[in-house]
Amino acid sequence: MIKIARYFSAAVFLSLAAASMPVAALATDSDYVEDDQTAGSQGTSTEEDRSTSSSEDPAHTGAVEGAPEEAGNTGQADEWKDPEGSGLEEETSAREEDSSQPQDPPDDFSPQTSVRSHDGGIVSVQSTEVIGNGWTVGDIYNAGNFDASGSGDLFLVTGDGTLWLYPRSSPTTFQPRQRVGQGWSTLPHVMAGIDFDGDGHTDVLGVHPNGALVLYPGSGSGSFKASRQVGQGWAIFDRLIAIQRGPGGNAAILAFRDNQMSVYGTDGKGKWKAPRPGSFPNHHCTPFPASDLFDTGHSSIICLSSDGDVNLHATTDGLAYSSYASLKTSFEAPVFAQSNGYAGGGEGSIDIADARGLLYSVKVAGLSGSSDSEPSHPAPEPPGPDDVWYDISLSTHEMIGVGWPQSRVYSMGDFDGNGHADFALVNSNGQLTFYPMNSSTRFGSPRVIGQGWNAVRDIYTGIDFNGDNRSDILARMPDGRLRLYPGDARGGFLAPYYVGQGWGSFAKVWLLRNGPNHHPAIYALDSDQSLMLYSTNGQGTFLPPRNLGKVDDLLSHAFSADDWNSSGRSDLISRDDNGHLYVLQQSQSGRFEPPRLIGWGWQSMSPLLVGNTSHSSKELVAVDTRGILHLYSFTYRGTNRSFRSIPLPKPTYAHRVQETDQWLTHPISWQGQPDGSTCGPTSMYMVLNYLGYQQSRYATHSLSIWNLASSSYAAVGSGASGGTSWEHHRLSVGLNRWMGTQSYRQTTFPSGWDFRSKVLDSFQTGRPVLVDTIESYGGPHYNGHTGTSSHIIVAYRYHKSNATVGFVDPGGPGSAITGYSAQRYFDYFDANRFAENFLGNYGGGGHGMVY
Repeated sequence: MIKIARYFSAAVFLSLAAASMPVAALATDSDYVEDDQTAGSQGTSTEEDRSTSSSEDPAHTGAVEGAPEEAGNTGQADEWKDPEGSGLEEETSAREEDSSQPQDPPDDFSPQTSVRSHDGGIVSVQSTEVIGNGWTVGDIYNAGNFDASGSGDLFLVTGDGTLWLYPRSSPTTFQPRQRVGQGWSTLPHVMAGIDFDGDGHTDVLGVHPNGALVLYPGSGSGSFKASRQVGQGWAIFDRLIAIQRGPGGNAAILAFRDNQMSVYGTDGKGKWKAPRPGSFPNHHCTPFPASDLFDTGHSSIICLSSDGDVNLHATTDGLAYSSYASLKTSFEAPVFAQSNGYAGGGEGSIDIADARGLLYSVKVAGLSGSSDSEPSHPAPEPPGPDDVWYDISLSTHEMIGVGWPQSRVYSMGDFDGNGHADFALVNSNGQLTFYPMNSSTRFGSPRVIGQGWNAVRDIYTGIDFNGDNRSDILARMPDGRLRLYPGDARGGFLAPYYVGQGWGSFAKVWLLRNGPNHHPAIYALDSDQSLMLYSTNGQGTFLPPRNLGKVDDLLSHAFSADDWNSSGRSDLISRDDNGHLYVLQQSQSGRFEPPRLIGWGWQSMSPLLVGNTSHSSKELVAVDTRGILHLYSFTYRGTNRSFRSIPLPKPTYAHRVQETDQWLTHPISWQGQPDGSTCGPTSMYMVLNYLGYQQSRYATHSLSIWNLASSSYAAVGSGASGGTSWEHHRLSVGLNRWMGTQSYRQTTFPSGWDFRSKVLDSFQTGRPVLVDTIESYGGPHYNGHTGTSSHIIVAYRYHKSNATVGFVDPGGPGSAITGYSAQRYFDYFDANRFAENFLGNYGGGGHGMVY
């Protein structure tokens, strides 16, 4: 089914003064326009008044703004008014001959026949056909398969509030329209085209002026079942779109506010899961949900820009969307899009409506990986060839990213010290961007860690070259010198220095973690196919080189790998012109043994990168021609038992930090807040007292909560809630002024991984992290809290193995805060979940962390 939500750009809300309804190409010999005198007058005597609730603050009804709640918990059953829509009403008025036939495209309409996606793959426009006109008289929505007779139906809400269904019998043919409801023009957001409650029928979701989110379940036969409220507080968002396949492959709502995106996932049966922060790369276009265009297992997005571009975005987890391709067209101010009737095989149709009211069906190809022109997914070679190596077998395959180029992508090893292999790429501007991983399949937030890297000839990564247990970067410069950028195990590097020269003549160079002496080694291929081995002593110093003789052409196509046969020595992965995948095992002498076949279908995969590696599990990461990043896990079943584990770096902690086998701790003394609005200055007091700042560097003030609450520091009363202003950065401003530094920074709506990494970093910097949290009535809470509140606390300890974070709460026993069962010190299991539940982009204004 197609899943498209309402459009939101200003260009969409066009004049409703047009005299005719939309015209669609019908399955009859002639087109027609239906009588415009329809339900507008039929429902006026019973239409319910919604104007009185339009200014209601959701926070006053017991819910944080934007936090979905189930209808049984909201207490708002009588606060929202239901548009009529409980039964199908077929149009029975006389049909007139159409006086305005579908128009031909204008002379300047010339969409490109093919466009190149970011990775170089081709997305082709096969044909463009006008299938209707007059669609400027209302708001258009995707209706999915609402009448169960075929996908690609459309809804239209006209100015009088009538909800019309335009059923479809083919991608270019509509059946007569049907009136299915009225009173719909009062809803600020309508989302349609998805099966929200998991009953197999297409539903509609509507947000009422008071923020109530109401589900209008479809019956599967072109009508609605009884509606019910499924949430409240939704009026705060700028735009909302519903997708069928969000996180976990279940229905979800993407909520946009102030150029931030939050993802409200479900269990697939209409029950909410905790909201999670998401990311969308383009806030200068209007998004519409689409089906799974790129075979990633999650719904794609079509985004329309005012200049006529049709941008396609994909995701592999339902949370983070990446740019995938852009169809450069000449549509005049497109205002609506949906993917219609996508059937796989690399082909499908996209409906686009423009500002003139023309509705187009655009047939495209090259989207799906199932096209004959696309590579088959790599897989083990079936039994048969004598050279197949059966000690290795493919066990799992996942798609973990989109929009990746097929060159200048690097495996960084565990570059930030969290135990997972990370990645990086160099873009055309020379920026080195680091992509941290918080698991084998989940990325953290990328960040630029260097400039000018396009001037470097080659980059070798993922290896601890100098023996400090930290992954480094080795660069071959244009003048042939080798420059080492030592990693700091925190996602950056220390001061670089040169470790060699004269490397410019080699055709190809590989850096391996374990050479024949179990230390890092460089293999270099000369122009005459001679292979040189440069072993090291494990501390960054080269030993005398060895000439290993001539090698065959297969090695020249190889990529650096780790130890695939658990011999204690690193191997190479290679691929021939037929797409066969081989392992070249390193022998005790340092030479490479004859290739062993482990897969086929790899001709379109480049580069091949090392993932996490252990004795029995070997990960290979590759980018296909569509820019999709694949993770392949292989299992080693051989008899070798000499795999050498990668040692984790030993961080250096600040002198005040206490370390045990399991915990890192800032030993902060608790202090209670003296009233209900001073959690901010009290948390600042606890941190500054711990750091030893008894006197302000900003003015002649001694350390006290009330001095910190003054206008010079926290400025209590300046915030929207009367407390410490997050919008004016008073936590970081106040701390930095008192300390006389610029050490503390503020981040709004951090991801779970960002929060976790900053808490870990705090034990090296010595500066504890403060968090401004939001808790919602009926939602998750911490430390015995209830109701709706914003509160500032301090993260004081961290569990090394399970990511539990301990907090100091200034509202604990002995403070001015009563009525809770709060503790002065409490632990919260899983730093990621804490950030998702209490620091995300939903309700209560700005909040986040200060670090």
